[in-house]
Amino acid sequence: MKKLAFLFLFLLIVGLGTATPIENPAFFNNLGYHLAAEGHEEAAKAAFEQALALDSSYIKARENLAVLSFQEEWYELAVTHLTYLLTVEDRAAWHFDLAQNLVAHARFVETNGMQAVATLQEALTHFDAAGDFPHAAENAAVVRRVLG
Repeated sequence: MKKLAFLFLFLLIVGLGTATPIENPAFFNNLGYHLAAEGHEEAAKAAFEQALALDSSYIKARENLAVLSFQEEWYELAVTHLTYLLTVEDRAAWHFDLAQNLVAHARFVETNGMQAVATLQEALTHFDAAGDFPHAAENAAVVRRVLG
C-alpha cells in the first residue's frame, strides 16, 4: 500500500509537468529517496532530476542521484554528478565514489582498451585524492596492479 501511495503521489505531481504546485527541491529529493527504497528506480531518478531542475545546486539530490546511478549501473550519470560535486567542494567521499564509478565504467562499459586504461588512470587519481578515506588506499593498490 505504501508503495502505491508514493508512486501515485509521484505520478500526480510529475504528471502535472510545468504546472507542478510543489516547487520545493527537498520534497522531490525525499520523494526520490523513498521511491528508490521501494524499488522504483526510474521514478526515483525522475524525482531527483526534478529536485535538481528546481535547484541545480541542491547537493543532497545530486548525491542521491549519484548513489542511485551507481546502484543501477548508470556509471556515466554518476560520474557526471560526482564530477560536478567536486567542483563545489573537495570531499574525500566524493573522490572515492567517483573513482569507484570510473573503475566500474572501465570494467563493464568501456569497449576501447586505451580508453579503459585512461579511465582507470583517472580513477587512480581520485582514489589517491580520497586520502585516508576507508579502503581508498587498498583500491588504489589494486588499480595500480591492473595498470602494471
